[in-house]
Amino acid sequence: MKGKMKGKFSFLLIMILILVQIPSIGLARDDEGEKIDTTKLMPLLNVSNSDIPKGQAGDSISLNLNIKNKSPYTARNVIITPEFIGEDNPFSLDNLNFTQTLDKIDAKGSANISLKLAISPDAKEKNYPIKLNYQYTNGWNDPGSSSEIIYVKVINKNVPPRLVISKVNVSPQPIKAGDEVTVGLTVENQGSLDAKDIRFTLDGLTGEGFIISSGTNSQYQKKLSGGGVGYIVFKLKSSKNI
Repeated sequence: MKGKMKGKFSFLLIMILILVQIPSIGLARDDEGEKIDTTKLMPLLNVSNSDIPKGQAGDSISLNLNIKNKSPYTARNVIITPEFIGEDNPFSLDNLNFTQTLDKIDAKGSANISLKLAISPDAKEKNYPIKLNYQYTNGWNDPGSSSEIIYVKVINKNVPPRLVISKVNVSPQPIKAGDEVTVGLTVENQGSLDAKDIRFTLDGLTGEGFIISSGTNSQYQKKLSGGGVGYIVFKLKSSKNI
């Protein structure tokens, strides 16, 4: 009799130990033992940075953000995707990592991410919105998502391209009727932004004055940097009746 009681007691003890070791994930219950809807036990993610980040038009910036989980539930498999929602959006991602991924953000914890943005050089000076989309799972592997809008201030001190002829070199001097003439023009970009795809055209050529002796009356230059200096040459011939 005692042996049977001892065997039952040992079996009961083993069962209790097994039940104690069974994971509680997926069996969330309230104080009264009622099963809880775990899809409502979601993390709450927000950027904790209070200052609006700034960037100069034409530059690339690193947008360093601290993502805070304000809930008592851990966020797992976190994917953060920026979305440029402004109609006049001046941003583009300056690296190949369009999304940021994190293994987890603990309950009441935080994590840092960095977005590298390139800013268009002709962006207007103002605050621009960026939408951050969050995807994650909670501790019970329920999927969740949320989003928020942050702002980045763009400062633009750039001066648009402005091309001027600062010097003209003419050879020979003086010019005689029927001479081959070389005209060299020094061109300055007085703006701070690059001038691109530039075409210089020499107008007003007539048989009574000057005509093109070789080449064309048009010169092309791919780029002239802001504050830069270029040089172009035209080959002319003076009229015999000049």
